[in-house]
Amino acid sequence: VVNNPPAPTLNISKNGLNYDFQWDSSSGKVYDLVSAPDLSQSVSTWEVYESPLVTYENIAASATGTNSLIDVAVTDKKQFFALRVR
Repeated sequence: VVNNPPAPTLNISKNGLNYDFQWDSSSGKVYDLVSAPDLSQSVSTWEVYESPLVTYENIAASATGTNSLIDVAVTDKKQFFALRVR
């Protein structure tokens, strides 16, 4: 029997011109922040998000059980985000 935890809820809050992301993480899992400019495609096809300085992939689960990305620069006026769990 495989016991997969539920998909985490991605909490997003505005931080000046940028955004903060937070989610509950599970030990042994790795996360990618994915994005798309619209909702016309399946989330499974969204690309890993790249800000001008950082690519947000292979994010290890935090030992505290909560992951945070602080002050993430968003360059497009309209952008949708989700988490890919591996």
